[in-house]
Amino acid sequence: MGNFIPARGAAWALLSERAAVLAGHCTIATSHDAVPGSLGAAAEAATTAAARLAGHVPPELRPA
Repeated sequence: MGNFIPARGAAWALLSERAAVLAGHCTIATSHDAVPGSLGAAAEAATTAAARLAGHVPPELRPA
């Protein structure tokens, strides 16, 4: 069959943006004392995922 997503570029852009937002929130949360240290690893993983996803975003949909 294949992958028939009509707005594939927009989907990549959205996924990349959401992963970047998640990474940002995790990074901010790690500065609080009550947050487990494992959240730092989650922030790193989300940052890595966002960067990998951003590579699939078409140039015309990338933020300025």
